[in-house]
Amino acid sequence: MASGGYTYIQMQKLVRLAVRRGHGEDARYVDDLVPYFVNDAYLELDRKLRWTRCTYTLTLAQSDNEYDIPSSVREYLAVLLTDEDGNVKRLEALSLDEWIDRRAQRDAESEPNFYIQHGDRFYLYPTPDTSGETVTIYVVGEPPALSDDSDKPGFPVHLHQLIVTMALAHIDRHLGNVELATQQEAYVEMKIGREVKDAAMKRGGSGRVKTFGP
Repeated sequence: MASGGYTYIQMQKLVRLAVRRGHGEDARYVDDLVPYFVNDAYLELDRKLRWTRCTYTLTLAQSDNEYDIPSSVREYLAVLLTDEDGNVKRLEALSLDEWIDRRAQRDAESEPNFYIQHGDRFYLYPTPDTSGETVTIYVVGEPPALSDDSDKPGFPVHLHQLIVTMALAHIDRHLGNVELATQQEAYVEMKIGREVKDAAMKRGGSGRVKTFGP
């Protein structure tokens, strides 16, 4: 959770004020939708910034090579296996075709060296021959939607205004002001293009996603 910056309710108020100034009586058509427009803009920016980072830990079971991964996982950054002696090694990703070919050639149980992500499933190869080892997956995650009035975006506070701008772009497009919406979207994309080069963006943050594990 960021310190400073806009809360969920503050962003809604800013959006409503701008819509009333810009659209007059037409503002009534979108007033009830403002919380959804703000949330959509927030989630869109978090995805573009690849900001929310978290870890998922799995405890392996002998003869089990398939595990569930929450749909909130958007991108794998690294996958590490830790054995019962504390030794750590990095697992390499396989394509779907590579995984299918390897399983067809040989599927003897052993310590895994490879993995594949397929939908919300995580597969290991070879199939584990022991229980108790752990796999830690470092990921870019999907943050949960803002819900409480006091909720804040996890990414840096100087970017919170972009949520308001993007929400207004979505509303302008919804109300038929396509030209203004396009200008606002272009402005947000320009700002994001600059920000993603910043070290803080590459580092990312835990956002509002909890670590998952057994």
